[in-house]
Amino acid sequence: EFIDGLSPTPLGRAVTRHFLAPDESFQLLDGIRKGQHPYEIVADMELRDEH
Repeated sequence: EFIDGLSPTPLGRAVTRHFLAPDESFQLLDGIRKGQHPYEIVADMELRDEH
């Protein structure tokens, strides 16, 4: 049960479960849409945090 019987999307569930910021969420979605390998997406997110 989510909110008033609503169900989150798979992306929404991942965002809330891992406490992702909105910009991280969009970066994740962009990587998925571009067909990047999951490891590439994670690496890009980690490298982004260093700058």
